[in-house]
Formats: sequence, C-alpha cells, structure tokens
Amino acid sequence: MEYCETFTITERDAVKFYMHLLWRNQLASLLVFALIGMLLSFLFASGRVPPAEVAVVMAVTLGAILGAFYLSYRLGIQRKVRKGKEKTGVGTYRQTVRINGFGVKVEAAGKTGRLGFDKLQRVEETRDYLYLYITKEVAWILPKAQMARREEDLAALRELFRRVIPEKQLKLQK
Repeated sequence: MEYCETFTITERDAVKFYMHLLWRNQLASLLVFALIGMLLSFLFASGRVPPAEVAVVMAVTLGAILGAFYLSYRLGIQRKVRKGKEKTGVGTYRQTVRINGFGVKVEAAGKTGRLGFDKLQRVEETRDYLYLYITKEVAWILPKAQMARREEDLAALRELFRRVIPEKQLKLQK
C-alpha cells in the first residue's frame, strides 16, 4: 500500500492542532482549577445565598474559569502562529505526504522529512484531522477534508497503522 497526497496547511489548521494539544494534555489541570473555583464559590456563597442560587453561582464560576482559560490559550496560540509566520515567512504551505511500507516521507516548504514507523511517537485521528506525531508536541497534519478518496484512504491508513504501530501509540476512529 502506498498513499501519496498533497495538503495545504493553513494557519487555522495549526491553531486547531495546538488547541487539540491543549485539550489532550491540559484537560485534567483545567478541571482541577474549575473544581477549586466551584468549591470556593460554594464556600463563599454557602449560608448567605439560598441553595438554588449557590448552584447557579457554582455553574457561573465553572463557565467563567473554563471560558477565560480557553480564550486566553486560544489567543496565545493565534499570536504564536502569527509570530511564526512573520519569522519564517511561511503561513500557509503545501505539504506532500507519502506513506508506504517503509514509513512516512513529508515534503514541505522546501524541506524533506522521513520517519520509519518505529520513530513515530503517536498517530491520532480526530474528526477533521489525522496527526502523525514526530515528537510529543510536533506532528504532521493531514486534513481529512483534503483527502481525494477520504473514506477509502482513511480505511487503508488505519489498517496500515494498526499493523505497524503499537496499539498504545494509536488513537484511531473505528
């Protein structure tokens, strides 16, 4: 099996990747902070406010913490991606990906990268993307919407990855 496709990777794709990393890596911390905020609002409002209103205060606190965290992180990522674009002069770029029995080869922005399957840290599939992790926080991005034969290609890639990559390094959809 050989898969070869050229993708256009945009700033939006990069931002979505970094947001995906946030939810994957920081979700537990985020929930702890939100629960602490809810507990503090409960302790503050308890005895001063009727029980039904305490629940509302807790829900508002949870929403405010989650919203503030999401917004600040998202704006930070967008700024980071824009600065990277200004520094390198590359925002949107074309990326050619070739996957066969030998591994993965990617050509983008005049550079070529090759990795054997044993060197891939993780392969993760989301609703819109297939991420091939080079390190814990760097991945080649394959937008599913740009795949020529999306369902057939994804089925073949899933089968290949399941054969050559340990299960603990895979997070694929069915």
